[in-house]
Amino acid sequence: MAAATCGFALLSFVRSDMLFFWLSIVLRFIQGAADSCVVISNFSLVSIVFPEQQAKYMGYMEAALGIGLTAGPVLG
Repeated sequence: MAAATCGFALLSFVRSDMLFFWLSIVLRFIQGAADSCVVISNFSLVSIVFPEQQAKYMGYMEAALGIGLTAGPVLG
């Protein structure tokens, strides 16, 4: 994810429109794949750390994810 973020920062130096477009697509794909790994890891860690109240904390994680997906585009 950090590599994609740094790549997006360096895209300002690309002069070709088509190269900019394709590099943006590739970097967005890398960022999406990394984000999916982070989300899965978070749910896995919560279920390992809180085995006795797993449903409660999974609900908190789902709520936080839902609020982020709903409010993120509005705030962004």
